[in-house]
Amino acid sequence: MYSNNLVECLGDSAAFAKEVARVLRPEGQLVVAHWDWDSQVFDGADKARIRRLVHAYADWQQAWMEHSDGWMGRRLWGVFHSSGSFTGSVHARVLINTEYSAPWFGFANARAFRSLVERGLASAEDVEEFEREQEALRHQWRYFYSITGYAYVGRRSAGVSPGASPARSA
Repeated sequence: MYSNNLVECLGDSAAFAKEVARVLRPEGQLVVAHWDWDSQVFDGADKARIRRLVHAYADWQQAWMEHSDGWMGRRLWGVFHSSGSFTGSVHARVLINTEYSAPWFGFANARAFRSLVERGLASAEDVEEFEREQEALRHQWRYFYSITGYAYVGRRSAGVSPGASPARSA
């Protein structure tokens, strides 16, 4: 079973893990990956502004979402390990961009900050100053963006009922 950037939109991630355990055969493999939106890194002089924008973006529940958890990347281990139905591990991947232009991921996410203004989650001044600074960094060959994604890679435990509590070590 493979899932990418879905679990943040689910209101009950534990129920999702239980359902995956129910439909996955014993020893069946799952890979569940998710960006951790609060791990976005933009270079810049005004650290407080960048932090405000990144945090607002991570907490932003878009109109089409019934639920949003921008920290789902860092929560994947807990969601699946605590279900007691899986054995696995977490792997991190870091996406790095040093180009500030379309179609690069960091550029697209920076442009999405404009939507935060429309919803009252960020000030127009913050976004405008941020974009000016990112453009200046691009022209100075100093632009930098990164985001960390996590993937839980595991198997359904054989002989364990879906939803059983995980074994605890003493």
